[in-house]
Amino acid sequence: MKQRNITVTIVPDERRIKDDVTYPLKLRITFQGNRKYYATGYNASLNDYILMNENKARGELKKTNLALLEIRINAQKCCDSLENFSFLKFEALFFPKKVSITNLKSAFDSYINELRENGQIGTAASYSCASVSLHKYKAGLKFEHLTPEFLRNYERWFLGKGRSITTVGINLRSLRAVINVAIQQGMMNIADYPFGKRKYIIPTGRNIKKALTLEEIAKIYNYVTEPCSVNDMCRDYWIFIYLCNGLNVKDLCLLTYKNIVGDFIIFNRAKTNRARRANPEPIRIALKEDSKRIISK
Repeated sequence: MKQRNITVTIVPDERRIKDDVTYPLKLRITFQGNRKYYATGYNASLNDYILMNENKARGELKKTNLALLEIRINAQKCCDSLENFSFLKFEALFFPKKVSITNLKSAFDSYINELRENGQIGTAASYSCASVSLHKYKAGLKFEHLTPEFLRNYERWFLGKGRSITTVGINLRSLRAVINVAIQQGMMNIADYPFGKRKYIIPTGRNIKKALTLEEIAKIYNYVTEPCSVNDMCRDYWIFIYLCNGLNVKDLCLLTYKNIVGDFIIFNRAKTNRARRANPEPIRIALKEDSKRIISK
């Protein structure tokens, strides 16, 4: 049964420019406002991508274009063949030769690779640390080892090495995400799920937020620096973030002049975009005179 609301395209991943000024070409599946990207193994410059879209490719580029066309057509056929489409069903049908996941290490590796493909490098590093820690505690981990008792013992072992309860929580939340995927893909029985009430509760560290006093803020605001020095830049960035209501650093790095609308900065949070909400609510921040001065500087 044809899914009319599924679109299949090949697009360049402009987040990941390579040394030769080409971009990875990804298979993009869009379903009900949600998108997922899959590697094709091909790269191209933006100019070559335009030539392929306009059917003007020649030589090796034409061969690449034909290979990508075959991938797109096969993916579309795969989507159309699914009576009730889901990304998991598509992946299972379209990638039958995917490396089988037989243990926790390979499950972590698969999840980490997907995070890297999506450009979530920091999150991938966190999951990698969790995997290393768990396998230091017990090598050759399999899903059947992941009982509430195992998790309690891991927590005691980790804390006994002088590490923090916060890091335990980070590692085990990563493990929980990998287990959730494993259950969805039928690699683990939901009856063996080790988290939850009367099982194992992931600990949370105390997040004590201490606000700066007005006097402390004034010291930063009025701190005299050498013009155009690193300290000068750092102070300006801090002031800009402060004036923008505690703007997230990643969101600051992604701002462009297009985000300035009159006397406001308007943008979507990177975290919200990653969640792929259908209609994310944009953030509006009033630009103060010092904010404008720092932008101009």
